[in-house]
Amino acid sequence: MSNLTTNFITSVIRESNQDPYYRVQITTGIMGTSSVADGNLLLIKRKKTLDGEVDVLYGIAKAVDFATFRKASPNVGQDFYRAHTWNLVFYNQETLNSALELMKTQIDILAEDLSILTKYTNRRSESHISPSF
Repeated sequence: MSNLTTNFITSVIRESNQDPYYRVQITTGIMGTSSVADGNLLLIKRKKTLDGEVDVLYGIAKAVDFATFRKASPNVGQDFYRAHTWNLVFYNQETLNSALELMKTQIDILAEDLSILTKYTNRRSESHISPSF
């Protein structure tokens, strides 16, 4: 049995003569062992720009992403990879709170999906008996 973990470290940045903004360091991981997932829960997209390449947080990985995308850098011919740490900047508290709540919800959904995937991967059997008629 495993658990997905997420840590959010928020810093308020106040530069002179400017409104404060919020920097959030997100770190993800896994407690326990899993045959279908690791702690790299953040899906990153590598985009080509005129100045080179830039990596952007795309969202939380889906269960199938663990088999599809590798860690740290994209596979040849792919734009996505998975990471366990990322920094985000928010310019107001409301957007920050909404984004963190959304990520927590998506990670909980991912845990449910991984539980189902683990059952199928291990070829477990589940029986259901209907009510009497």
